[in-house]
Amino acid sequence: MGAIGSKEQQDVFAHLLCGSTGVFLDLGSREPLVSNNTFLLESLGWTGLLFEIDCEFVEQSKKERKSPAYCVDVTTP
Repeated sequence: MGAIGSKEQQDVFAHLLCGSTGVFLDLGSREPLVSNNTFLLESLGWTGLLFEIDCEFVEQSKKERKSPAYCVDVTTP
């Protein structure tokens, strides 16, 4: 499972802790598939929201992911 998950394997940890069902909030989702913290969880049946400041990554996510993706700067009010 680790080779599929994110670089730091936070997704694998969340899956082991919570199981196959859950909800995630991905702030700074970056690339939709490569080393993404939530792609594995989504493929296991989790649902969630993706937020990313780079609109190009958001457009990729809208094409390649099931979860809604939004182009938002979450670092400023």
